[in-house]
Amino acid sequence: MLWDTYKEHICDDYKVALQRRGIVEPSIEQIESWALHSLQDALTKFSKTLEDFGLPTPSVAFDRLETNHLFEVERDYNVEILQVEVVMAIESLNDGQHATYNGVIDAYAAHHAKIIFIDGPGGTGKTYIET
Repeated sequence: MLWDTYKEHICDDYKVALQRRGIVEPSIEQIESWALHSLQDALTKFSKTLEDFGLPTPSVAFDRLETNHLFEVERDYNVEILQVEVVMAIESLNDGQHATYNGVIDAYAAHHAKIIFIDGPGGTGKTYIET
């Protein structure tokens, strides 16, 4: 059966997904059910079901874990990779961008409420500092 052959690979990321939803140590049954639940959601978009492909139905109900898909996508990141990207981005800032960045970080760290407007001619890196 397709599921039995590939479920270990399919379920790799679902343990972490469940942990992000508050299940600290999810069981194998919960992990497999969450993976099947996600597959079921994807197949529904194409008017298909798990049964259409000979896949089992989830054995655990996850009604309370449902979240807005956009929030889920936004939270699906690797913190270590992001930290490396931030360090690399800071190191690549020019002097003006670095001064702006430091001003924003200093205001945040000091809990000062500010409105910061970044102005400058085209091509000076405003978008880069905002991202």
